[in-house]
Amino acid sequence: MSKKYEGRISELVPARLMVLLESRVNDPRIAGITVTDVEVTADTRYARVYYSLIGDDEAKAQAKRGLDSAAGFLRHELGQTLRPSAPPNSASFTMNRSSAANGWPTCSTSCANRTQRNRSNEMTAKLAEAWSEAEGLLRRAQRILAITHVNPDGDAIGSVMGFTLAMRQLGKTVTPACQDTPNSRNNYITGINDMRKEGEGVYDLLVAIDASDLQRLGSVYMPAQHARVPMLVFDHHITNTEFGTVNVVEPATSSSAEIILKLVQRMGLRLTSEVATALLTGLITDTLAFRTSNTTADTMAAATTLMRAGANLIEITQRSLVSKPFESIKFMAAGVLRAKVEDEVVWATVPKKLRAEMEFREQRGDAGLVSMLAAAQEARIAVVFVENPDGAIEIGFRGQPGYDVSQVALEFGGGGHPAAAGCTLPGPMRDAVNRVLPRLRRVVREH
Repeated sequence: MSKKYEGRISELVPARLMVLLESRVNDPRIAGITVTDVEVTADTRYARVYYSLIGDDEAKAQAKRGLDSAAGFLRHELGQTLRPSAPPNSASFTMNRSSAANGWPTCSTSCANRTQRNRSNEMTAKLAEAWSEAEGLLRRAQRILAITHVNPDGDAIGSVMGFTLAMRQLGKTVTPACQDTPNSRNNYITGINDMRKEGEGVYDLLVAIDASDLQRLGSVYMPAQHARVPMLVFDHHITNTEFGTVNVVEPATSSSAEIILKLVQRMGLRLTSEVATALLTGLITDTLAFRTSNTTADTMAAATTLMRAGANLIEITQRSLVSKPFESIKFMAAGVLRAKVEDEVVWATVPKKLRAEMEFREQRGDAGLVSMLAAAQEARIAVVFVENPDGAIEIGFRGQPGYDVSQVALEFGGGGHPAAAGCTLPGPMRDAVNRVLPRLRRVVREH
């Protein structure tokens, strides 16, 4: 595991633990606990968590019993953050569950608040430095290859095209690229037909957009040609591995499109209607038209800015989220008929032969099937297994609020958001299903 990723884990674990304590461990005995710091060993197998608790001896005793009760669940969940490539039961987490009596330091409220402020200030300073370095790279570069992730969604396409159109205002030669052909529903975005499917050429800067790790760039990234070219990363996935030379990663931001809007504003570029349309597509897609938990007041302000620049909210929502080709509807219907609900997990498999039988021309993706299945009242998690032409199994996850599927995706080499994530595993289909379904059932069972 890279040093950059180890550092990112050290940043993510305290926040992740607080989320687990506040939203998934329904125990009033631990309501007063504040996580103040974490130390992670070099191999990331163990972590020491420091916490503070204000209260009398009885309150501390109650908190200890509460943490003792939740320890297995917390250790398991954080194991997925610390050791994503290992099976869940191989991750070991040692927690400060009792008090300073066991040799674990506690601190006062002021100490806890100071520690949290220091960590927040460090992260803010780190991000500010990344933004400054990113602007410098972009202003110096002349030939830019802008790459987004395989099987691109609306945020991937909207962000990379918004970036491309904006940066060309500076006289840069910008080539947008993606391994897979964009969905035809996004054909209204200016310049989308200019996207290349390979990365051949001479460039002085690579820009990865909306990709959480290097593998997500697919075949467009060519190590033999690109390894010595500086890479700038713009992304909002919490599972991002910071694989670039400079990494502007904002997990609290709704979409990569919102980050690219910040870039346009920071660099004083014109927010044309074409740029605004591309970016609003990304924002609407990743928030499902402002219906997901990552929608914030800043998101709404960004949408307003884009609309005022000429982006048509109604038309973009209709074309990017609602309207579908009839063959996609038939394909999803066939997938629904194959679906099953077991142990509050709804799942379906889409073999290559089904795509051929339904005369479905898109060679990758599930046409939105996993999002449709996620609406099932009987399920907490939805998952769809799609067999790609090369035999690999592409897996899409959706989770109800409180069910974090990003950590499952990360465990299997993928990534994403707590409510929507994905990964790719080698075939055959039955092996992928047998690896993933028990893990998802465990998530539901331990919730």
